[in-house]
Amino acid sequence: MLAVCEAVKVYLDVPGLAFVIGCDRSALAPNGLLRDPSPAASAFMERVFQTSYRIPVADQQDVREYIGRCARAVGIDRRLDERLTSLLAERSAGNPRRIKRLVNGFVLEATLNPMWEDFPPEAVVRTLLLQYFYADFYRMVAGGGGPGAGDVIAEFRTYQQVRRLREGAALPAPVEPEPARSPRNAPH
Repeated sequence: MLAVCEAVKVYLDVPGLAFVIGCDRSALAPNGLLRDPSPAASAFMERVFQTSYRIPVADQQDVREYIGRCARAVGIDRRLDERLTSLLAERSAGNPRRIKRLVNGFVLEATLNPMWEDFPPEAVVRTLLLQYFYADFYRMVAGGGGPGAGDVIAEFRTYQQVRRLREGAALPAPVEPEPARSPRNAPH
């Protein structure tokens, strides 16, 4: 961090030029990048960061409004209901870059990929969340995991059951598939 700041100061020291450096101060000190800086390092940082402005952390309502603005900007606001907005807000952890990435991904998938024509918007969003935040799992499910990988979904359901058992929760009764009905005996 110090080396980058020093390089900016030394190589780009031009009269009238100011730099705006966005950073999370908690990542710098005391347990961050500048752990126990020497007095010289502290003095250097004071010269580099001449002014400090703290941006307040966005609350859930602010994040939801940002998602709404992003969705309106790309024309998908009518496709994002309250439930999907909540899901995006929760899974993006309020990170604006993640929100933009998810909204843009949704636009591309839902509007350009004909595979999603028969699926609701929620399926697209949930798939994107898997793809972005659980990339390895998504690749196994989408790509089949390669030869000899087995049934990834069945393995995942088994994992969920084992985890519930470990946590002391009662397992739900297994659901038996219904027998296939012929058109003659289907309910009317």
